[in-house]
Amino acid sequence: MRRAALATAALLLLGACASAPLSTPRADAFVGSALQALQQGRIRPEEPGRTTPLFENADHTVNLIQVNAFLSTHFHKEHDETVYILEGEGTFTIDGQAREVKAGDLLVIPRLAVHGFKNKGPAPAAAISIFTPRFDTADRYAPTQTPERK
Repeated sequence: MRRAALATAALLLLGACASAPLSTPRADAFVGSALQALQQGRIRPEEPGRTTPLFENADHTVNLIQVNAFLSTHFHKEHDETVYILEGEGTFTIDGQAREVKAGDLLVIPRLAVHGFKNKGPAPAAAISIFTPRFDTADRYAPTQTPERK
């Protein structure tokens, strides 16, 4: 399942970097430009963060995420998340391990991994976030709610 998620993420990222406008050739596929979506909907300085949905089907949710300051630590019980940094730089923490990230970096975050991000650059950071399966907003937990590892 993880291999399929990674393959899907790679295909979505390749499509997201294309110069074509956002379009949906069929209900369960997506080809579009994440950079164009970013240019059309830049975060304002007073916003801490912004999430722009790009695509969703029964198996995936793809969002454009922009962060001015930080994304608080949290975890997901039912979702794996793949993050591709489009712009900016910062510190991504996964299960207590800090990693410096910049544009072009890819992170694969398994369910139950506590993670968060702190922007360290002068401009907002932007990333593509891909959830598998389709994201349920109720599946976001504070790190004080200890994840049960299987």
